[in-house]
Amino acid sequence: MDNYKRFVEWVRLLSLFGAVFVADLVLTSLKDAQAPFLVSAIVIGLVVIATMHVLELLATYVFERIWVVRRFFLGDEHIEGAWFDNVVGKEQFGMFAIHFRDGRLFISGEQYDATGKVTATWEDYLVGFEGRTLHACYRAPQFSDKEPSEVYGFTKYVFGGKPGKPPTFFSGFFADLSGECRSCQLRGFRITDRNLLERLNMPESRSHAILELMGKSRALSNQPEVKLQGKE
Repeated sequence: MDNYKRFVEWVRLLSLFGAVFVADLVLTSLKDAQAPFLVSAIVIGLVVIATMHVLELLATYVFERIWVVRRFFLGDEHIEGAWFDNVVGKEQFGMFAIHFRDGRLFISGEQYDATGKVTATWEDYLVGFEGRTLHACYRAPQFSDKEPSEVYGFTKYVFGGKPGKPPTFFSGFFADLSGECRSCQLRGFRITDRNLLERLNMPESRSHAILELMGKSRALSNQPEVKLQGKE
């Protein structure tokens, strides 16, 4: 995530300037107190290290706790939030959430059949994001009448939207490593309706909200498909 790396670099640079400023104030106080040179050097060193560390921790805390701050600094790389997709040409749907924590992206979601019934859950345990393209490896427990199983595979999402703004849709594909070795194209969109997001968080209205999203996904699937370069 290039924008996050630039944010970290700016934080470290500003922390350095802040530490120098504080160190200068402390040095002036030590001179007035006629402290020995060795004592002054040790105190200044500790003050610089402590100041830089505290300022970096404070900036990181604000970044990870305040969503608006992340959205502002990440810009067109801000993909955090709830997303809904469908397998192109099939009545299979999915919803997943992207979270940012400790400088990393975490993704987990559910898969649904045509009636909105959950058929699988998954989580990505290895995520790479560069530009507007996300690659991830996932593991997915499967729910069926057969014995419990767990499928491993990988996904690719290419996000799109207005230049300089957070993405609002994506196209991509997933490929599992089960015996079938399925590879399916995906199309999806960001869930932005606050009322809908609230209904998804309430057990009594979640199923109806998912069916509503499935209807929207079907409508979008009638639009021309986006072809991915290098699609597996």
